[in-house]
Amino acid sequence: MFTTMFHEMSWGWVFMMTMMLLFWGGIAALVYWLVTAPGERATATATSTALAVLDERYARGDIDETEWRHRRAALDGKE
Repeated sequence: MFTTMFHEMSWGWVFMMTMMLLFWGGIAALVYWLVTAPGERATATATSTALAVLDERYARGDIDETEWRHRRAALDGKE
């Protein structure tokens, strides 16, 4: 009787610990995603917007090809 009760209780603890780890791991992953994801998306959007504006200025003739290449290299991080 004692062995059966101990066996059932030990599996209960294993299950509870596993669920607790999954719960807190999920909370930690959610916090990490909320903290890091918006910054990465904002940077990517800002860069693509800047490139679009640069391409528009070149298409309108506001800047020449040399300046366009120079600024595009700077935005791509190749300068």
